[in-house]
This record gives sequence, structure tokens and C-alpha cells, in this order.
Amino acid sequence: MATPPDVIADLRAKWNSFASSYTQTFDTHVSIQSARELHRHLNLDSATTVLEVGAGAGLGSLDALGYLQESGLGVKYTLTDLSPSMLDFAKKNIPPSRYSFPLDFVEANSQELQFQDASFDRYISTLVLQLVPDADAMLRECHRVLLPGGLAGFVIWGRPENTPFFQLMAAANEKLGAPSGFTSNYALGSDLSVLQAKIHAAGFAAATAWPYVSVVEKWDAGKYATLVGRLFPVEDKDVHAKRHAILVDLASAWLAKGQPIVMETYLIVAKK
Repeated sequence: MATPPDVIADLRAKWNSFASSYTQTFDTHVSIQSARELHRHLNLDSATTVLEVGAGAGLGSLDALGYLQESGLGVKYTLTDLSPSMLDFAKKNIPPSRYSFPLDFVEANSQELQFQDASFDRYISTLVLQLVPDADAMLRECHRVLLPGGLAGFVIWGRPENTPFFQLMAAANEKLGAPSGFTSNYALGSDLSVLQAKIHAAGFAAATAWPYVSVVEKWDAGKYATLVGRLFPVEDKDVHAKRHAILVDLASAWLAKGQPIVMETYLIVAKK
């Protein structure tokens, strides 16, 4: 059953409103790390037609585009996002004149792509699969638009117990009597055997997955607390200030152990 249009519309509105703060905080400092690592494993130097789903502001796209430009094999790169605001950022960040092949910027729903079957030899999606209403539908669409032998790469959230970036936020929220913030978005990474089964059920011949850690902060507890505040602001200024102070204390204690504040992800590469 297709996801109801009103659910998709709500998601689009959410990401339109979140586009600027997400790009300036999480995307710039965290997700770009896992995106670059994923690209290393997709044989992009032999790719010709690439589809990126959930490209956001295009920060990761710049890295992937570099492979195609350097190889000279690039024929076309298509960036999609559900959010028009995200695509506006991408258009500003990526000048098409820099590349020897055409770039397309397309508003698209990852669960119902408007592209023909077998249109791309690479598919890239960073930190999207765990957020969509129907991950199975997204995987099926990914398989449909890939050419035989094509590669798909995904990044999803890892395990919350290995992600102090969110652990510390949850602890601060608990001290304030607020919800932890942990959601079902972690479900996909909680059991890789289940995820592998979903990928094979979508039609893929093979898939492999492994953890990758993005470093959020190594030294400065205040920088971490400020990043969280910008990414997830609280309207009540007093509560915002209290949370900031709690986060600084919690992050200071964590960093004092000689461990960075990180976010665990899983990198997944599937072959059609």
C-alpha cells in the first residue's frame, strides 16, 4: 500500500522548514563524513549515470561528482530530494558549469520515483532509508531504477548505545523531564539480518553492511552543546539555556574519558 499523500506532504513541509538548520549543522559536521566514506566503496570512478536520493543541500554530492569528473566517464548525475528548499540549496552549492556532464535537480519521493526502469548504474542515499515511512518501498524503487549489475549505497543510523551524540542529548532531556528523543528511526540498524532480508526481498542479488563512526567533537564540550542547540532549538529560552548547561557538563565528562563524541552509522552496498 502506498504511503498516504498527506504523510508525504507533512514530511516535505518538515524538511522545508528544517533545511537551513540541518544543512548548517548536522549535514556540514556529521553526515558528510559517512557520505564520503560510502562513496569510496561504490566504484564511482567507473560510474556513468548516478542517481542520488535525498541529496539535501548537495554537500555530499560534491564529493561524488568529483569521482565522475575525474574519471571522464560521467554521462549524467541526477540529484533528488523530497524538499524543494533542500534542492534550492543544492542548486546554489553545485554550479553545473563546473562539470563536463549534465546535472539534473529533481523533486522526488524516494518511494515512488518518476524515472524509468534500469536508468542508472549507481544509486546513492545518505541517512534517508531509516527516515522514510516505507523502507521496503524505497528499496524496491531503488532496485527498479538500477541497471543490471548496478550498485546501490546507503547510510543509515547505527545503534543508539554506540552513539553518544544522541545518548548525551537523551540524558539531558531526561534531566529536564522531556522525552529522550530516541525514535523508531533506529530500528533498521538494530538487526542487520532483518535489514539484509529486506534488501534481498527487494530483488538485490547481494548486499554487505558494516559500521562507520562519524566524529562529532573531540575536545570542546561547548561546541557540542552549541551544535545540538542549533540543530534542535527549544523555544523556551530558559529551558534552552538549562539544556545547554547540562549538555556541557555531560559532554565534558564524556570527553574527559579520552573518547570523542561520535555517531555510529551503517554503510550498506547492494548489487543488482
